[in-house]
Amino acid sequence: MAPSTRPARPREEIFRIGVQKPLLFLIEIVNHLQGVQGMNRYKLIQVMVIVAVLLGGAVWGETQTQSRPTADQIKRQLLPPDSGKFKTMGVRVRPEGSERQVAASPREVNLNIPFELNSAEISSDALPILRELGAALSSGKLRLNFFEIQGHTCNRGDDRLNRTLSQRRAEAVKQYLVKHYGLAPEQLEARGFGPDKPLAGNDTEAGQEQNRRVTVVNTMRPYAEAGRRPTLKVQAVYRRGQAERAMTSGMNLKEDDDFSLTFEPAQECYVYVYQKDAQGRWQQLFPSSPESLEVTSQRNPVQPGKTYRLPETERSWLWVDETKGTEHLVVLAYPTEILKPVQVCQGVLSGQMDYQVARAPAAPEEEEGVKTMGVKGTRGTYSYQETARKKSSAMARRKDMEADKLFQWQLSFFHR
Repeated sequence: MAPSTRPARPREEIFRIGVQKPLLFLIEIVNHLQGVQGMNRYKLIQVMVIVAVLLGGAVWGETQTQSRPTADQIKRQLLPPDSGKFKTMGVRVRPEGSERQVAASPREVNLNIPFELNSAEISSDALPILRELGAALSSGKLRLNFFEIQGHTCNRGDDRLNRTLSQRRAEAVKQYLVKHYGLAPEQLEARGFGPDKPLAGNDTEAGQEQNRRVTVVNTMRPYAEAGRRPTLKVQAVYRRGQAERAMTSGMNLKEDDDFSLTFEPAQECYVYVYQKDAQGRWQQLFPSSPESLEVTSQRNPVQPGKTYRLPETERSWLWVDETKGTEHLVVLAYPTEILKPVQVCQGVLSGQMDYQVARAPAAPEEEEGVKTMGVKGTRGTYSYQETARKKSSAMARRKDMEADKLFQWQLSFFHR
């Protein structure tokens, strides 16, 4: 395959904005100062040095930003631009045919993911970039698309070996995203191009460094299995005195013991955490509710790569009351909102799941009730007549829960 002659758009863009314009600006300053009365050559040189240092710092800062992109920067690169849309007083205007053309065009981002020489192993230096990439691909609209993970090398060494190496590196990035961010293997295609698609010339060290990269391409094709079962890392820890240990199902906790629970989602989803005490009462620990404000202020949907702790405050712990008996912790996760999570928790413990509980009852056609405005607000009657159609129509669009999309975790312990 012949090397591509595609111009190095991203790097040239950085150079044009970050270098050429500041240099032209410096020349303009020099030309202006030469005409200033009393400006001798010594003072002119001092001014030139100061301006050059300031501009050089700005250029260095911009190039560093590009080499370590954040998740938001990656998302902006991979999502279709909004340049063809304009909003004017509630009316949206766009050039004819522009939105359709932009939406069909793939988007890509070039990442400088460091690898050791002739190695495809993920190093610790690569983790910061991969974490930002994983957070970007597993959230929002990007979660629904199909991506290509492309590996590229410079022209050093044998071309055939470089293509094999770039394929292995692309596979390594893919496996990391699948393992840590819940992306499906079928959603990512790893491809190795070796030196066949350079961004810059290989005649300089700087050009070779640009060409050694991983390119992530948003194909703009929808991923058919989006909305599959979420993946969570869940851990419960108890504290006895000053010692902290992992909780296991069937263990004993004493009255003076405390415990906490943490979970880390691999993709955006809806998480529900409940505790059932020895008297059979269910308490919601997550998401935030009037009864769980002391435990957490976080709400659904949860975001990938973020660790959620219950209680939220690092030095706080959950405690067991004086009632002896068996208690349970249940964690649920689902791609969409669960309307009756307590009933699902009961099904998890009993082993008799009724997935119909995800469907909300139809709203009455007309009903009179009492409306309360706030904690100490005013009370007054209102009618469901206006909202009944909207509510029943929305519920009709909801589907029953699918068993293969429900993540469930439980831990039972004895309070003695």
